[in-house]
Amino acid sequence: ENRRLRNLYESIAERSMDGISIKEGTKVLYVNPALVKLAGCESAADILGHNFLEWIPEEDRAEMERVTLLRQQGAKLPPFYEYTIQRPDGTKVRCEATSNLIDYHGKTVILTEVRDLTERKRMEERLKRSETKYRHLFENMINGYTYLRLLIDSEGNPIDAVFLEINPAFEKITGLERDGVVGKKYSDLFHMNVRDRKMFSGVFGPVATK
Repeated sequence: ENRRLRNLYESIAERSMDGISIKEGTKVLYVNPALVKLAGCESAADILGHNFLEWIPEEDRAEMERVTLLRQQGAKLPPFYEYTIQRPDGTKVRCEATSNLIDYHGKTVILTEVRDLTERKRMEERLKRSETKYRHLFENMINGYTYLRLLIDSEGNPIDAVFLEINPAFEKITGLERDGVVGKKYSDLFHMNVRDRKMFSGVFGPVATK
């Protein structure tokens, strides 16, 4: 039964898109194909039996060794962390990992799953640039604009809204300052009679149903 389960786990590891390694201290006992590729190597033979610190940038090795040995000793450390892999050609790859102690052939070892963060970091940078671009556009428009969160009644009709953001033009047109607007409800700042509420529902109703 144990052998069957071990074979199943190894089969899953071999097919995983995430890198998987098993280490005793800093010595590599197992790597799957995904981690071989991530490390920039030709085969598992290039890594097995080696000190995994060979794939860590020199400036990070002392700290990585310290943390790894503490983890091997059973110290309570956060299972999730980020680190950098340095490939033999010198290129560096930022990764996220999770490590836990397991029993492997009668030994207590470190099982680590590794994921390449390159694409995520690239997406985050694109998003950051996009946010900066649209923030600049929002703040420099000559028309007043607001960003609202609609408040809906039990029948799905918009009955009010909370100001999440306003631009400087809105402040200039209304004479209201941002600090006194953001977080407030529309009805807190502007009187709404029955006619106004019907108009409010008519304007924002189609938005609320999307």
